[in-house]
Amino acid sequence: MRILVGHSRYQSGPVSGENRVVDDEVELLRGAGHDVLLWDPEAATASGFGLAKTAQQAIWATESVGDLRRAIRDHRPDVAHFHNLFPVLSPAVLRAASDDGIPTVMTLHNYRLLCLPATFLRDGNVCEDCLGHLPWRGIVHRCFRDSLPGSAAYAASLSLHRGLRSFERVALFLCVSRFVADKHVEAGWGRDRLEVKPNFTWPSPKRVGPGEYFLFLGRLSSEKGAGVLIETWRPELGRLVVAGDGPEMDLLRSK
Repeated sequence: MRILVGHSRYQSGPVSGENRVVDDEVELLRGAGHDVLLWDPEAATASGFGLAKTAQQAIWATESVGDLRRAIRDHRPDVAHFHNLFPVLSPAVLRAASDDGIPTVMTLHNYRLLCLPATFLRDGNVCEDCLGHLPWRGIVHRCFRDSLPGSAAYAASLSLHRGLRSFERVALFLCVSRFVADKHVEAGWGRDRLEVKPNFTWPSPKRVGPGEYFLFLGRLSSEKGAGVLIETWRPELGRLVVAGDGPEMDLLRSK
């Protein structure tokens, strides 16, 4: 099968779990004999985008739509599988693939199509103000990277493409957990278009013995739960090692 995998790569310093999932899935599919084109045209340019360019791309990525159509023409995929659309692919690519007759699926790694920060968290607390609604409250609270222009652009993109029914061009959404699927159902999405497909991991070598400690490895931010883990950990459980980087690094070191 010929598969086009589209992904807007995260450009942050720490390793991105979503980037890793995409790369691992591409490797797995190729290993199974599929012809996979990894289409991530922004990888070389996204870090140089200014605010105005990023805002325009988030709403309607004209350049990416053109790039996608050329990739479809050259690769002739049987199916397109999209992951992250922001900042420079935009939901417009879903329409382009559909218009070119390519069946499309999309992995929902988080709540990015429902919530500006994609976490349903604000100031460290659960916030579902935008669940099932247009995300105007996210503009008021500057939920996207604490930026009013960025939040406005992102909210405009989600609102526009909901109105245009761009997300209805996707035949099936793959959710990384049942909880992610349930939240989209709460937002009004049809459960028949949501399928749970957890992330996989490569088999690890068998370990001899019980090991010496428990390891948390991940981004050190409130939504990842490292702080909760440290606060509730009991010494009798054994040694806990926390490895990672992020905005809560200094706070966690003090605990």
